[in-house]
Amino acid sequence: MPLKLLRDQKKVEKKLSVFPRVCDACKSAHRKLFKLLAACVQTAAIVALAQTVFSHSNSQTVFAAGDSDWVEDGVSEFAVPRGRPETLPQTRKQNEDRQVFQYQARPGQTTEPTDVPVGEISDDGVPVDTMGKTKKVRAPIQAGISTWQQGSGNGFDQRAARLLQQSPVLATPRIINADPKVFKSWLTATNPGVLEGATKESIVEIKGEWDDCAHALRTFGLPYTRVNPKKLSETNLNNTKIIVVNCEGHLPMESILQLRRFVAMGGYLLTTDWALENVVDKAFPGIIEWNEGYYTDGNNNNVVDAVIVADDAALTAGTPPVGHWLLVKKSQIVRILKPETVKVLARSRHMREDPDNLGILAVTFTYGNGRVMHLVGHFDNNSELAFNSAIPDAAPGLGFSLRQALAANFIAQALKQEIPEANSAKTEK
Repeated sequence: MPLKLLRDQKKVEKKLSVFPRVCDACKSAHRKLFKLLAACVQTAAIVALAQTVFSHSNSQTVFAAGDSDWVEDGVSEFAVPRGRPETLPQTRKQNEDRQVFQYQARPGQTTEPTDVPVGEISDDGVPVDTMGKTKKVRAPIQAGISTWQQGSGNGFDQRAARLLQQSPVLATPRIINADPKVFKSWLTATNPGVLEGATKESIVEIKGEWDDCAHALRTFGLPYTRVNPKKLSETNLNNTKIIVVNCEGHLPMESILQLRRFVAMGGYLLTTDWALENVVDKAFPGIIEWNEGYYTDGNNNNVVDAVIVADDAALTAGTPPVGHWLLVKKSQIVRILKPETVKVLARSRHMREDPDNLGILAVTFTYGNGRVMHLVGHFDNNSELAFNSAIPDAAPGLGFSLRQALAANFIAQALKQEIPEANSAKTEK
C-alpha cells in the first residue's frame, strides 16, 4: 500500500476510536475500502511507469523517416513510375575512379580462364576442340569479382550512374499504330544518303523463330536478303556489309564460324535476344554472355524504362535520352565479361531480375576490324500482339521505339563502311 494512504488510514482509525458508538463492522468495511483504493492507485502507478519507460525506449531506438541521414547511393532522386510496385531498383555503389563488378560464376567455370585477344583468329576462324565445338573462353575473373579502371562514356561508369539517377521516369506508354513512313523519313534524315547504293546483298537476314527483323527492315525501307541458318556457310558474302540474326539464333557450327570470320574481316553483326547465348557467346567467347537471368514480370507485354548511357554520337543520333523498351517474356539478360571492350548503349532502372544489377538493354563491341551489336529484346515492332504494326514502347518524339532507332543507326553505320575484304571465303568442312 502507498505510504500516504497508509498514513491517512491510521489517522481515520484514530479518530474512529474516539467514538465508541461506531461498530466494529463499520471499522472493518473502512479498512477494506482503503485497501481497495490503495490497490487501484498502485496499479495506475505501474501503468504510468511502464508508459514512461516505453516512450523513452522509443525515443532512443526508433527514427522517423525523415530523420536519418542515410541515403542509398544512386536512388535518392529516383521516382517510381505509376502502375509499378514501389520497389527501388538495386544499384551498384559507385567509386570515384573505378567500379567493381560482381559476377556469379557458372557451374563448372574455371577460376583462371584464358582470354582471347580481340582480332586474333585461329586458322579455322575460331578456337575449337577435337569435337568441333566452340571452347568456352572466359575473361580473367578471380573469385567472382572483376575490378577494372573505367574510362568515360562506356555506359557503366560514373557518368552512366548519374544519368540513371537524374533522368526522368516517363509515364507508361500507350500502344500506337506505327506509320511506316515515319520509320523511313527518320532514317534518311538522321543518316543522309544511307540508302544510296544499298542493295539486297548489303544486308543478310538470318531467319529466326521469335523475332522478325525482316519486317522492321522493310519498314525502314532497307533492302535485304533472307538466308536460312543452315545455309549461311554456303552464302556468298562478297557484297554484304551487315548480317542480322533473329532470336532464337540456332545456327550450326559452320555458320558460327562464318559469322566470326565475317566480323573479324570488317563486317557488322546485329543480334537479338536469345541469339546472345546461341550466337554471340559461341562466336565471340569471353566478351559478353547470358547471365542466366530472364526478364519477366508475368505479363506478355513487358515495357521497361530505358536511358541512353553511352557516349556514341553515331549510334544514338536522332534518339531521345530517355524512352521505353519492350522486353518479351524471358528475354535473356547480358553479363559483361570484358568491360574494356564492351560499350553499353542503353540501360533500364526497372530490371530487378538482373543478377548483376546493371539492367543492360543494348551493347556493342568491336572484334577484329568489325563490330557487333546485341539487343535485349527484339528488333521488330512486337512479337505477341495481334497486329505487327502495333508498338507498345514508342519513344517520345519518334513514333517508334528506341530499340529500333539504335538498331537502325547501327545498320546505317554498317552501310557506310567499305565492303569487308575476303567476305567470300567459305568455311572449310
